[in-house]
Amino acid sequence: MFDNSSSARSGTEGIRVWLIQEAEILPFDEGARVMRTGNLARRLASRGANVTWFTGRFNHALKRRREEPVHDLVQDVPGVLIHLIDGPSYSRNFSVKRILYQHVVAAKFLILARRYPKPDVVLCSLPSPELCWAAARFCKRRSIPLILDIRDPWPDMFLDYFRGLGRAIIYPLVRYYARLVKSAAGCASAIVAVSTQMLDMGMSYAGRPRAKYDRVLFLGYPPTDRKPDPTDFPGQFSEKSPLELIFIGTFGHSYNIEPVIDLMRELEGKGDMRCRLTLVGAGDNDARWRARAIGLRSVRFTGWVGRAELESLVQNSHVGLTLYRGGLARFAMPNKLFEYCAHGLAILTNLPQDARSLAERGAGLFVNSDSELRAAVDRFVEDPTFVQACRTTARKIFESDFSSDIVSEDLASLVLAVAKSSANNHG
Repeated sequence: MFDNSSSARSGTEGIRVWLIQEAEILPFDEGARVMRTGNLARRLASRGANVTWFTGRFNHALKRRREEPVHDLVQDVPGVLIHLIDGPSYSRNFSVKRILYQHVVAAKFLILARRYPKPDVVLCSLPSPELCWAAARFCKRRSIPLILDIRDPWPDMFLDYFRGLGRAIIYPLVRYYARLVKSAAGCASAIVAVSTQMLDMGMSYAGRPRAKYDRVLFLGYPPTDRKPDPTDFPGQFSEKSPLELIFIGTFGHSYNIEPVIDLMRELEGKGDMRCRLTLVGAGDNDARWRARAIGLRSVRFTGWVGRAELESLVQNSHVGLTLYRGGLARFAMPNKLFEYCAHGLAILTNLPQDARSLAERGAGLFVNSDSELRAAVDRFVEDPTFVQACRTTARKIFESDFSSDIVSEDLASLVLAVAKSSANNHG
């Protein structure tokens, strides 16, 4: 464990930072890629801060309990301590069992927090609303600045996925979560979010206009050596060298992939094999999507794959799909976009505002209906030069705006600035 003494500090040396994020892949998970909170923790530590990261022992991505490490306290790198909080398991992202898990973790956090020296600043991610409320309660009682990091638009996105009786049943939970988020946002010294739409949501819950430390900080993605090679590109797409579309992620209810599968069936029915769709991952919609694609040679499912195979699949693709439905479509600026841009893929998206702006800057195409989807795929298929131009632009935008190195540095600077500002105000 790192030194948490109350020695005199200069600059950022010794500033105590708490990070609360219970669902992210952890640096020591097998085959893990360090993500937003992990990158932030390491960046803060490199600048002299003492970081404690409170997270769940349950692996949200794999839906299973982490049996390793055995101990609840894990040193990641010098200056970063990870505290694992145990809770009951769940198998679905939206379920009573997950709600129970989040309540248990939040309650345990409040007990654990009292055992630690007082932090100088706390950053808590949304979701979960329960942990955000718990963090706000802890910080308010001790006059600690809280930064709310909005990663998903809970609970505003929920009602869009339900109709009729289901909507009526879920409404009390939405109201309850809204009260928790309003309480946390109202207590926050700063609100950051991974899209403009989510920041607007956060400010609405806070009931105030944007201030100095409220801003959009995208998820970002680690820099790669992968760049589009103009010499390794077909002059025209064909059955032997098709346009390669790819989707990577959990096959959840937020994703609108069925129209793409239907389009592949339509094209294949016309004898047009110049386009192929690869779906990488698994999830609740796995069986449904596979059933929809039965008999199609132009659609393939890989399941979850290792890092080397994933890298190969991405490198051999041309266009990355970020097609959403329901509530998340109004808010999302997902990590997939940055992953695709990092690898020099053109973007095909139906997401508004930030994602649409990315496409309109020349990185791909924005669509708002099934007919526009068909027209966009037709344009990609008929114009390889346009595809290559989009890929080159996407990579350039990534390098200037979306590298996780840039995002982590900006977020670390904000966290430390909020801590120093609070210390000055109370000093």
